[in-house]
Amino acid sequence: MAVLRRETGATLPGVEGLAISQKLKNIATSIKEKFSSNNQKATDKLFARLKVGNVQESLFVSAPYKKWTASVAKAYKTNPKAGRAAVFSTLAARYDDEALAKLLVEAKQVRATREPASEFQAMQIDSWAAKQKTTDDIYSALKLEVNEKDLLKNPLLDTWISYIPKAASENPYNLVLRKLMNHYDDQGLAQMLIAAKEDSRVASIATKVEESLLKRWQSDGKTADDVFRLLRLNDDKSDYIMKNPVLSTWISYVDQLHEKNPLRSDNVEETLRNPALITWISYVKKSNKDPYELLFRQLDLRAGDAHLAKMLALGAKSNKIRD
Repeated sequence: MAVLRRETGATLPGVEGLAISQKLKNIATSIKEKFSSNNQKATDKLFARLKVGNVQESLFVSAPYKKWTASVAKAYKTNPKAGRAAVFSTLAARYDDEALAKLLVEAKQVRATREPASEFQAMQIDSWAAKQKTTDDIYSALKLEVNEKDLLKNPLLDTWISYIPKAASENPYNLVLRKLMNHYDDQGLAQMLIAAKEDSRVASIATKVEESLLKRWQSDGKTADDVFRLLRLNDDKSDYIMKNPVLSTWISYVDQLHEKNPLRSDNVEETLRNPALITWISYVKKSNKDPYELLFRQLDLRAGDAHLAKMLALGAKSNKIRD
């Protein structure tokens, strides 16, 4: 019988201890969950009682919000991180993804609320990842498809870009480029990106999207000639083709192809030896303009008479710029 009791566990104190320990652990977990749940409910109720949701603008610096978060912090004084999570949970339940994202972007512009807003934004992004939301899911949730042509100006674009690494392995700016290509041809896109780079608010994103565009051309096997035509630089009939905004995009592409950019260099010898210069000259000729006169004007801006004379003498000896 002793053996039987041993086999059934009736006389094994170690097993009994484990069972009791697990039971106590379950009870502790249950109490903790109930406590957390009750605290969350209290956080939600206080949000409603203080009418925080009625605040129409500048939520994070409003009196109701400050009073609410101060009370929550006091309730969670032994676990401040859990308190901030409770605040976020209430906000996420009260506002949809787009509305909350807008509030957080707005709050990040204010020094006093930048830190908590950044933390809440990270929580929002992590919550999307936990729900296995795709990049397209969040793109739609943030309503970025509305007025997609002006996507770079949308303040929520950066939120979407921040989420992409959580859900995809692709370069975020490649995805932005694909969205923009639904509305622009190569020339229009290049022009838009050039203009966007002049806007300090979106310059960083525009520059990275342009880099993605250049890499796309290169991966597609586009030559300097191909891109010259894509940008319709061969259609430019003016004497000021070098002032065409998209010419800088073409030069950047040539730079990428040749790993340097002599056309924009102050080194005149490199300028005249640049293979891309021949492409430019050939297209200017087709527009019935004198490419050498135009080239002279541009080079004259960078060199004194003596230096320019030396440069032209060098160029005259080069087969690369002869007819």
